[in-house]
Amino acid sequence: MGRLINVCGVHIYVEEFGKTNEEALLYLHGGPGASCIDFCYYQAKALSEKLRVIALDQRGVLRSDPIMSNEKFGVDDIISDCEALRKELGIENWTVLGHSFGGYIALNYAYEYPMSVKKSDL
Repeated sequence: MGRLINVCGVHIYVEEFGKTNEEALLYLHGGPGASCIDFCYYQAKALSEKLRVIALDQRGVLRSDPIMSNEKFGVDDIISDCEALRKELGIENWTVLGHSFGGYIALNYAYEYPMSVKKSDL
């Protein structure tokens, strides 16, 4: 079940699967501009048997707040959104899984916040 969570002053659409006390995995979709829908429909449910899976629509994508035409925005904003989400969800560290553009975000997130990342699967 998905919900909007306010991070960094914007609403990010987040879907969670599995138990909250399990090891956490953050999924970062490709694009830019794709969504986490396909991943959630197929892979997240299967992975949630052993992991707490968190998937999001990145800022400006589908169910998250749009990026306004006058808004200054870049990759660093997505990375900051991920870190703020980790803190909001009370997760000490998580495994980061990125697909395509999401792999680029995952790599940069792991570089920027190495203590927040348990593993990085690109």
